[in-house]
Amino acid sequence: MANKIIPGLLVLLVLYAVGVGVYSYMLNHDINKLSENFSALQAEQSNRLDALDAGMVKLQNETADSLAALQEILEESMADIDAKIDTIQGDMTAIDDEITDITSDLGTLDGRITELDEKITESRVDLQSIYEQVAPATVRITDGELTYGSGVIMDTDRHVLTAHHVIDGMSEIYVVMYDGTVSKATIVGSSEPSDIAVLELEKDPGVIPPAFADSSLFVPGAIVVAIGSPVELDTLKEMRDTLTAGIISQVNRYIKIDEKWIPNLIQFDAPVNFGNSGGPLFNIKGEVAGVVIARISPTVGDGIYFAVSANKAKRVADEIIEFGFFNHPWLGILIEDLLPEEVGELGLETGNGAYVTGIFAGSPAEEAGITAGDIILSVNGVKMRNIADLISYLAEYTSPGDTVILEIMRDDAIIEVAVEMGRRA
Repeated sequence: MANKIIPGLLVLLVLYAVGVGVYSYMLNHDINKLSENFSALQAEQSNRLDALDAGMVKLQNETADSLAALQEILEESMADIDAKIDTIQGDMTAIDDEITDITSDLGTLDGRITELDEKITESRVDLQSIYEQVAPATVRITDGELTYGSGVIMDTDRHVLTAHHVIDGMSEIYVVMYDGTVSKATIVGSSEPSDIAVLELEKDPGVIPPAFADSSLFVPGAIVVAIGSPVELDTLKEMRDTLTAGIISQVNRYIKIDEKWIPNLIQFDAPVNFGNSGGPLFNIKGEVAGVVIARISPTVGDGIYFAVSANKAKRVADEIIEFGFFNHPWLGILIEDLLPEEVGELGLETGNGAYVTGIFAGSPAEEAGITAGDIILSVNGVKMRNIADLISYLAEYTSPGDTVILEIMRDDAIIEVAVEMGRRA
């Protein structure tokens, strides 16, 4: 029995082995086929990747080229835009300059129109209207019998402005108003070096006082009128309230009158006489332009009259009203104008300035180190043409205790010296 089973098993084993072999062969064949297909797929994918890489590189190159071209176009466009902006800015600058020129021309034109307007106004001055406007504020200064001079009501506090020499030595003063009203007056104070005095009326005059002009703006040629009572004490009493007209001949005169030098004077040519002293000089607006104080004798010169400028007269009067006196500033120097021959000898280009010839001992000038031979060219930046400019400036714009800066020529050098103004004794 066993002999029959064993051969059968062998046959089965052989058949199994054959089956396994066939299966292995078929399996290996399929694996090889799959391997070949996979390799082919890998090659195909590799080729595709290589093609994709090549495409990407090409695309990058094309993109870079396009960007470079675009950058170049943008740069050219920006350069063109910048050039156009520069052109526009240049045009705008030119337009601004033209606008500035036009504005300047308009300003000049406005100035010329204003100037022409003023000239037209001056050429059509209505003297009668001016007289009617200001005459009620003018007064006569008398001792109760004789007229000594004139004056003007300067405020609503019964103060009358006149000249020092008019009231000097008078024991009693009677003021006659334009309407004939008479009022006694007392002397508030006076300044002999300025030839200005202030009176106070007992009665209220009841008139509107005229305004004061800014005399720093005065120029030669401006029209002025004088109102006063030109008489010589006991003669021609009926010549009161006389109007005369003329022009300003010059400003900042420094003149010796009755042995005294007086600064801040306006020179004018409206005829005035002795009784006009202390009376007002008016501009065409009816503002007080000055206080009449003197005339040059006809035997010396004709048509030369003087008035203390409005600014100086009002400054002195205001201080007199407040303090009873005027504090005169003092520098303490002796000066003179440069002569033409001195200009050449000193090698100067002009004769402008005030030539210092001496120094008072203990004066502010000595303390500041000013010496004889110095030439004062300016004060606080204001140029000085001559001693009249210097004295007038110091008298009108400085006070004792003020510090002024003098520009001085000493030898060949220009120096600045600070001086504290003193008080004139």
